[in-house]
Amino acid sequence: MIRIAEDIDELLWNQFVIDHPMGNIYQTPAMYLLYLATAGYKPGVIIIEDAQNIKGVMVYNIIHEKGLKNIFTTRSIITGGPIVENNDPDLVQYILTEYKRKTDQLNIIYTQFRNQWNTSGWINQFKKYDYHYTDHLNIIIDLTKNEEQLIAEMQKKRYKNIKRAKNKNILIDSTTDKKDITAIIQLIKHTYKRINLPCPPETLFLNAREKLNEQVIFFAGRYNDEIIAARVYLLYKGTVYDWYAASNLNFSHLHANDLLPWEFMLWAKKNNFKNYDFVGAGNPNQPYGVRNYKMRFGGKLENFGRYQCIHKPVLYRIGKIGIHLIKKLKLSV
Repeated sequence: MIRIAEDIDELLWNQFVIDHPMGNIYQTPAMYLLYLATAGYKPGVIIIEDAQNIKGVMVYNIIHEKGLKNIFTTRSIITGGPIVENNDPDLVQYILTEYKRKTDQLNIIYTQFRNQWNTSGWINQFKKYDYHYTDHLNIIIDLTKNEEQLIAEMQKKRYKNIKRAKNKNILIDSTTDKKDITAIIQLIKHTYKRINLPCPPETLFLNAREKLNEQVIFFAGRYNDEIIAARVYLLYKGTVYDWYAASNLNFSHLHANDLLPWEFMLWAKKNNFKNYDFVGAGNPNQPYGVRNYKMRFGGKLENFGRYQCIHKPVLYRIGKIGIHLIKKLKLSV
């Protein structure tokens, strides 16, 4: 008999994710604990079992913004989940039912599932709970190819910029230094403010090393000892996830943003990782400059899409209008 697990055994949970073909870092106990330690995040986990065997897992993360925005933007994000035994649609429906029960009374404006593989076999289960599917792209680079193959698949201008950055003595390295991580956090905050996106809380990054250990790495691009570009990567089961990125536009002519991902790809290859996941390339029906930037590194374009359910349509529309007005005001300043 399938049931909701009352006492969650983290070791069994972790092993289930490791063993599952679609298991990913976002569904692990470590990521759940990181969310739990992050200001403004309220994660939850649903685990279903049969006797002592786990049959399915789903980590969700409810994100609260500060101030008035919280009323209109509180959202639940599920990345790379659910994962269930044999990708069984009935188990997915069981998890969706439990998720609805757990969150119905919460002030969540919308829920979004960010898929990491083809979930078309589950579309009826999501439709039953009023989830709407939209196309959403990702780019995966195959790191099992040799360096020459990767260069050949890259846009020529991109590789020229990489060589230019090397000639300008841009230093690329990983860091665990607290001062460096603080500088990287500030760079991320400035970048997200510039592109008008809500910035993740500082505590997400400050706690990442403690909660994820060797599964997170901070990579910095330096010029004259100043960090001018940075990326935060997640590492799991042969895949590196390009989690967060930032740069200082005052130094864009030095092309650190071209060199940094390339150097990390080479690092990942040496450390036997198989895939470089660019983590999102937008809706294919909408122009997206970030997608253009990422595609110039080569790789395979995937369309795994997203499922979204708007639980409070009026508040959602007000929030969308408010965000649009804020962006227009910022652009006019």
